[in-house]
Amino acid sequence: MFSHFLKEDLFFPDLNIKSKEEILEFLTNKMIKLGYINRNIKNSILEREKISSTAVGNMVAIPHPILPNKEKSLICTAILKNEVQWSSSENVILVFIIILEQNIHSEFQAIFTSFYDMIYKEENVIRLAKQMNFDDFLRTINSIQ
Repeated sequence: MFSHFLKEDLFFPDLNIKSKEEILEFLTNKMIKLGYINRNIKNSILEREKISSTAVGNMVAIPHPILPNKEKSLICTAILKNEVQWSSSENVILVFIIILEQNIHSEFQAIFTSFYDMIYKEENVIRLAKQMNFDDFLRTINSIQ
């Protein structure tokens, strides 16, 4: 349901960053530099995270903007080298920033549900976190879905 939104140039395995804020800054700055998002979308992602943590359990966070993107749907993926505290009660090792374009923003819940179904089992998260190559990561996702 969502693997076609994954982008190889937005796949960051073995990312060695120690805080949620630094991770979000790094990933959103990369998306801006590559022309996927603008500063308004970045600010929307950061604002959404301030409202409530996007950690969803099983060491996964799914940050997303409050506002839809005008042009592109994509998923930026980070596999962290070490667990990072995302909220007072949750550590994270996988981060998926979901950006949906305006005309499919209504599908966010279905895409989120598809993600949740995948990460519901801890063994799936562990399998994904071991993939250091985009093609292997994509194959693993497709084998789980």
